[in-house]
Amino acid sequence: GKEFFTSEDLETFQQIMHLFAGDILGLHTEDEAESGNSELLSGTMDLLLNIRQEAKKARDFETADRIRDELNRLGIEIRDGKKGAEWEVK
Repeated sequence: GKEFFTSEDLETFQQIMHLFAGDILGLHTEDEAESGNSELLSGTMDLLLNIRQEAKKARDFETADRIRDELNRLGIEIRDGKKGAEWEVK
């Protein structure tokens, strides 16, 4: 009953638990998961918009329109502008 955690002990314990739960078991907090999902979505959208832009340059409007339409069906709106395409989750 006389043992206690110092603030340094608590910080070390939290780091070990984060390492064990996150890096070893693959469990992440909701904020970490959302951050990872956000990066994944952003990277995926950049890829799709680049492919769509290449299709438009090649005058393959069928593919460009299909990408836009399918994303729209999934709830992602594509807006073409002077600076390129932008997207937004509806």
